[in-house]
Amino acid sequence: MMTETKFVGTPRKATTHVNQNEGLIFEKSSPGKKAYRLAELDVPAVNATVLLGEQARAGLGVMPELSEIEIIRHFTRLSTWNYAIDLGMYPLGSCTMKYNPRVNEAVAALDGIANAHPYQPESLAQGCLGIMKLLQDCLVEITGMDAITLQPAAGAHGEFTGILLVRACHQSRGNARRKILIPDSAHGTNPASAAVCGYQVANLKSNAQGMVDLVELERMVDENTAALMLTNPSTIGVFESEIHRIAEILHARGALLYMDGANMNALVGKARPGDFGVDVMHLNLHKTFSTPHGGGGPGSGPVACKKNLEPFLPTPVVVTRADGSLGPSTAIVLVPSDFFLIAPDGAYRDREARRPPARPATADRFRLLDEDGSTTRSSLQRRPRAGGIVGRRPTRSGSSGRTKRRLGGPSA
Repeated sequence: MMTETKFVGTPRKATTHVNQNEGLIFEKSSPGKKAYRLAELDVPAVNATVLLGEQARAGLGVMPELSEIEIIRHFTRLSTWNYAIDLGMYPLGSCTMKYNPRVNEAVAALDGIANAHPYQPESLAQGCLGIMKLLQDCLVEITGMDAITLQPAAGAHGEFTGILLVRACHQSRGNARRKILIPDSAHGTNPASAAVCGYQVANLKSNAQGMVDLVELERMVDENTAALMLTNPSTIGVFESEIHRIAEILHARGALLYMDGANMNALVGKARPGDFGVDVMHLNLHKTFSTPHGGGGPGSGPVACKKNLEPFLPTPVVVTRADGSLGPSTAIVLVPSDFFLIAPDGAYRDREARRPPARPATADRFRLLDEDGSTTRSSLQRRPRAGGIVGRRPTRSGSSGRTKRRLGGPSA
């Protein structure tokens, strides 16, 4: 008679798989091993020392020596550590994320987008420029804003750009102001972005409902308040039901309302930040839309703003010319010398694929202006690391610097 006893199983955890126990390649090295065998020379041999002089290397230094099969197995095992949509959700903090359909990755890998040359003529880049222009128009409509820049290459980069816009706007009025208010329910990068832009950070406590305390807000806003950085819905998932009143309090005292778009998923198609008083905001296209996130994939943090901040946006932006063609606007905004705006390479994304096509071919990409409007650095010189928005290409994966395009990459 068969037993009815239920199988409980062993309490011992399964042995760690060999793939998760992979050692360093140097630990596998043994002197004299080679992973290659060269064919016999069919041309005269060359003395490298004679040819290269002091530039010739006596040896390769400390390099691992392995067989071909050892190298293949090592890197194949390492490749299994890559996180992918097949393995699970990308667990990033508090931000609302979404699933990225693989068809969008396939669209992004189309030859005309993936292999567009950065310096191809504008006449041959009309498709890519059209993607950028369409994305600009769509995001402006979705957010209820008046203008946008696609240049910031990540959410924090977008925050940085947005607060610099706030600073430039106030400075144009004669007072850059000194502090930024940040609720305790805001996104974690907000205080860092405000501090990097030179502002003092003042913490604004929430009320019993987890929303902004309006009485405390009215008390804290003064002539030195530049803006309130608000995440809406907040990090704890609460929508600010008094958002119109918050905007009124700030605007009455000359301050601006910045919105972190980390949780914009909850608003798309339901409400537009520009309609409830937001002056400037950034979007995370790798959260709310379709740029892949994590594992070295590119991020994108476009900044949208109202008309009063448009003159301070970084350039170029894609515009439709009189003849109907698309091209970058190279108008440079004259701003104080401590607020340099450089036109970075950009992290452009199209509406369907959110992938970076070619950057606009223009000699003004790196133009930098002094306070008097004179060009202080040629377009071919190295960009500065401080004092302005540092342009950078979309995040690269691997030491070769080539952008990875994976159909099965991280989804969030």
